[in-house]
Amino acid sequence: MTEHPLPLPQLQIDVQYAQPFEALTKKELQALAEATVRRVTQDYQLDCQMIELTVRFCTAQQSRQLNAEYRQQDKPTNVLTFTYGIHPQNNCLTADILLCVPVLQDEAHAQQKSIPDHVAHLWVHGILHALGFDHIKEDEAQEMETLEIEILKDFHIQNPYA
Repeated sequence: MTEHPLPLPQLQIDVQYAQPFEALTKKELQALAEATVRRVTQDYQLDCQMIELTVRFCTAQQSRQLNAEYRQQDKPTNVLTFTYGIHPQNNCLTADILLCVPVLQDEAHAQQKSIPDHVAHLWVHGILHALGFDHIKEDEAQEMETLEIEILKDFHIQNPYA
């Protein structure tokens, strides 16, 4: 008897710009999101039939305000993920992922990375948070980083932690 893999959840992304920014196209963001979901479903069970993600490219002021309100850290940060759980009526996981343009630009410059590659990494990182991954404990961090490295490698993006 052959085991059939679980079908991938349908994936819908919405891209918002609080500040003009063109690093990756919606098509590229969609491809990264699909690869992330596909990779996660290889080893983990996702208990939803649909995933709706909104990525918002925001200002430092917006990031700082939300980071202070929800994480008690009064500074802008590169990525914030807000996961709202799985809606019982339509079995849909929803999440908002905020990428702070000034912070990610500064980080890319300081780390000598291309901005598109850094955006791709932060987007994948945010999606993994939305799917339940975290990096508070060392073993969780290693698991999450390994997934990020594997996913990004398929897009010819170097290990972001090297």
